[in-house]
Amino acid sequence: MSKNSKITLCGVVSALCIALMFLNTVLPFMYLTIPAAAGILLLFLLLETSASWAFMSYATVSCLSILILPEKSSALLFILLLGYYPLIKFYIDKCKIKILNLLIKFLIFNLTAILYFIIATKILKVPAEEIQAFGISIAWLLLMLGNITFFLYDFALKGVAWKYMYSLHPKIQKFIK
Repeated sequence: MSKNSKITLCGVVSALCIALMFLNTVLPFMYLTIPAAAGILLLFLLLETSASWAFMSYATVSCLSILILPEKSSALLFILLLGYYPLIKFYIDKCKIKILNLLIKFLIFNLTAILYFIIATKILKVPAEEIQAFGISIAWLLLMLGNITFFLYDFALKGVAWKYMYSLHPKIQKFIK
């Protein structure tokens, strides 16, 4: 793929990611799903070009989303985890020791979840009382459910990448050549 094609592809994917992130203003209940979908678009970019091009697009989308999106919490989720994780997942998966592989992934998720909570409550001024039910803090329950969801997301990323490489990638390569 030529350098011009890579630049064009990165621009189009970055624009699609920003357009997706803008959907959070219309569909605020999808504030977790939309950044995850934008991260999957970056995964396709990684598979078509290289890690450096995909990370440049991640940086572009991250900067633009934090600057121009009215909904900062979904932009923060994209920046802290859902944007770069699809890009680093396959490097983590190269580790042949499965337990170490899982430990690294869940360490990344849990540190990110705690950092997100701190930033959301201290900087974005989200009241901590919103994370309570019946006077009981449910942050630990949410973290546990988040770990389960993250495991499913990690598993789905592998399937999405496989499906893309064996069904769409050959068609895109014919179109580019």
